[in-house]
Amino acid sequence: IILAKLATHNSQRRHFRVRPDPDDLARAHFRLAPGAPLFAGRILDVSLGGMAMELHAPPAEGLLQPGTRIARLEFALGGRSLAPQAAVVLARSRVLALRFESLVPADTKSLERYIFKKISS
Repeated sequence: IILAKLATHNSQRRHFRVRPDPDDLARAHFRLAPGAPLFAGRILDVSLGGMAMELHAPPAEGLLQPGTRIARLEFALGGRSLAPQAAVVLARSRVLALRFESLVPADTKSLERYIFKKISS
């Protein structure tokens, strides 16, 4: 099963992306600055390099541009909480593509376990 899933991986991507099950209720949230409004949404897919998420409400025009830094992107996967630094890669309406800027070793290990579990099931 794993080899079949890996065969369909886009070879131009550095990381294998997986989609959380709808039952996982995979959600993420962040603020651009302390005290700023909270952005929240559901995780569409995730990899060791970043994630795509759909915001619950669209941001103000021009607020989330490519390169916008997020000091703490909080989310939980597989029962583990993660909080990496991230940057916006793409923002279209309510959909964001984010690149992880830094992952502590525990976050990396949690993501690796989650991704391996998803591709092996």
